[in-house]
Amino acid sequence: ARLFGHGDDDHPFWLLAVRVDVLLVLAACLVASAVALARLRRRDLARLRTPLLVAALLTIAAAVLRFDAAANLLDQGGIPYSRLLVGYRGNFAAAQAYSLVYAFAGRSIEHAILLDRLAGIATVPLVFALARSLAPRSLAFPALAAGLLAFSPLHAILSASDALSDFSALLCALAWTCLARGRALWTVAGLLALSLLTQVRYEDALLVVPAVVFLALRGRRLAAVLAVV
Repeated sequence: ARLFGHGDDDHPFWLLAVRVDVLLVLAACLVASAVALARLRRRDLARLRTPLLVAALLTIAAAVLRFDAAANLLDQGGIPYSRLLVGYRGNFAAAQAYSLVYAFAGRSIEHAILLDRLAGIATVPLVFALARSLAPRSLAFPALAAGLLAFSPLHAILSASDALSDFSALLCALAWTCLARGRALWTVAGLLALSLLTQVRYEDALLVVPAVVFLALRGRRLAAVLAVV
């Protein structure tokens, strides 16, 4: 409660489950990232220099556009404010994740929109990383995928509003990127992120389907390789 502050008292166990999931996603991503960084070698850094530079430039461009966008141009008030500031059943995830910042900065729609902007910005390098995982030898594909998102006017406007779509996109990109990495720690982080994604909006459960299909296909390929061996 000290970390997250006030929540929906009508559904305490549901709220607790979402809060635990938020912490587990953060912990799993930090552990998986630490292990990956520990395994990096100098030759890997040299090989990744250009992709990292491209990802950084696209992220900077995304930041400029999202902070330049007018604040809450699509102001809907009421329910959207509640979803971002407190949350309620089926829509707990964004408010509870943001509550880790609200605890220090204060719970206000201005802070919520600031966090939405940051979520929109952070989605760009995640999309780059996802595309890079799917096509490791290509630079054009991840640059194009992340560039389309970075320079999207609609995404920039939504990032500066009270919409939940930015946090959904962030979690979706995070989950899919983790799953695409293939290693056990990343897979755990991806599954935890997928479970949290279903608690942003009810319809976000549909975003779990492509990940399930991907895992099923990857499992079949692995089973076929093991059978041959």
